[in-house]
Amino acid sequence: MLARGALTLADETGSQHTRAEALVNLGVQISEDDPKAGLRAFLDAADAARKGGIRTLEVLNLANAAESAIDIGRWDEADSVLAELDGKEVAGFVEAGIAFSVAMLAALRGDFATATSRLDDVASRMDATDFLQERTWHLRARSVVSLAKADLDAAYEDAMNAVAADPAGMNSALAVWVAARAALWLRDPVKARAAVEAMAPLRGRWMEVARLSTEAGLDALEGRTDAASAGYRGALESWAAMDVPLDLALTAIDAVMLLPEAAVPEGAARQAKEILTKLGAQPLLARLLAAEQPATAGT
Repeated sequence: MLARGALTLADETGSQHTRAEALVNLGVQISEDDPKAGLRAFLDAADAARKGGIRTLEVLNLANAAESAIDIGRWDEADSVLAELDGKEVAGFVEAGIAFSVAMLAALRGDFATATSRLDDVASRMDATDFLQERTWHLRARSVVSLAKADLDAAYEDAMNAVAADPAGMNSALAVWVAARAALWLRDPVKARAAVEAMAPLRGRWMEVARLSTEAGLDALEGRTDAASAGYRGALESWAAMDVPLDLALTAIDAVMLLPEAAVPEGAARQAKEILTKLGAQPLLARLLAAEQPATAGT
């Protein structure tokens, strides 16, 4: 509410600088509630900064927008933003953040060489920086790369370390979401429960659905099939309403992996295949297809 009020006041001043600052604050505040609206705020902030000639703020918001577009599954927009950033002068934690986004996107597409190379480019900076949010951002990016590479133990460790370092910080929600995927794909209820517990201090509509999805996975691991099926159904419906296709596809992978075929919400696997094929998310698509094989073999 305060962030929206600040934006209204900024609009009244007519200052592009003030508007850009208000928009980036809104984007940060709203992303755990409505990631799509957060992406829009970052793009609008970059536009306002560009019009105001504030290059540093423009680059910062483009970097934020690239990360947001990757996370919600709008990879064409992420490509466009990253291409725009490629022609701009960047340095410091913003340069590192861009490297994180390039690494995550490459890994999710199966280009592990590029992902590893970009993380290696900034590894020495992580040893020297005192900026906590940069270190947790780095851990979160590494966890995504490890998840895509099917190194689930490493994905879980990096993600939970990011949360432990800053339990309610700006990278915690996305990090614990990766930790939950890793735990469920390991079929480890202890790790999954720890991820659910780490979600407790985090707020927002997106976070509530992430929690619902993870609790459904924990129900499945512990044999509460009916509860798990209902939880997954609710989570998938909520992700669809929020228009976050990557989260929907990841949740569908969980359901197909952990539930008996008859208990998987209708259409979940088909919808996930369509999303992942369109994105070119080969590692995730391969995991989904592998999860379907046992059911197919038993028919």
